[in-house]
Amino acid sequence: MTESQSSGIPPNPGLPAPSNPVAWIQSSLQSLDEMISAGFNSPSIILWAFFNEGPDNSESACAAYALVAERIRQRDPSRLVTWASRYGAAAVCDNISDVIARNVYPGWYPDVGEQKWDCLGHTPQSCWAAIGPSLTDVFTNLSHFNKPMMISEIGAGAVAGFRDRTLQSPWSENFQANHYAAIARWNSDTNLTVGLAIWQFADMREEDSGGGGSWLPLVPDREKPETRNDKGMLDAYHQPKLAYWAVRQVWRPDEVLEW
Repeated sequence: MTESQSSGIPPNPGLPAPSNPVAWIQSSLQSLDEMISAGFNSPSIILWAFFNEGPDNSESACAAYALVAERIRQRDPSRLVTWASRYGAAAVCDNISDVIARNVYPGWYPDVGEQKWDCLGHTPQSCWAAIGPSLTDVFTNLSHFNKPMMISEIGAGAVAGFRDRTLQSPWSENFQANHYAAIARWNSDTNLTVGLAIWQFADMREEDSGGGGSWLPLVPDREKPETRNDKGMLDAYHQPKLAYWAVRQVWRPDEVLEW
């Protein structure tokens, strides 16, 4: 999936709306045209996406979604169109897309869109016993569109090297590994989605979003410890964390792994 991030809609829906809507939409379409021109001949692109986590919970935004989706289809009718929404079943523009995509972080961010699913104080196992059915409900409620559905982002953070086999506390590699394995099993067992993208492949530097960077086991700050996005299955040096092997074991059950 290739996604236009400089499209004009702020990636954080809490940011203010553009002050000049005409200039905003012109900038959006220019960014879109540049994205398609750059990637048109890439055989690995099957979806064009735009407006990451935009305000698609508001009907007033659907006209902009429709305009950009139509521009994509004019430029490249051979590929599917989607966007990553954070609003679960509360989004209202899904009739425009070809594929329904959702960014969901069950068990990590306690309140995402319309969902409230925190795992503070839980092991990964008891966490998923509580939130698994809720995640199923989100996609079951979207199935009436009769369109392919996918998880475009899902994940949890782990500070590389922090192991906690006993408590499996948040920010430990143990929590993340078991959490990601549960995500992979849910995706395979429910058969509701055509696929998922775990956010993310490897840890990377990122701005501190105000949490101060605390990551003590019993104070699970959900922001950006070490000013780093630690949701990767690999660490910043591209060495596998426990989550890498846990997910691989779910999706390659016949493979003998030593980790």
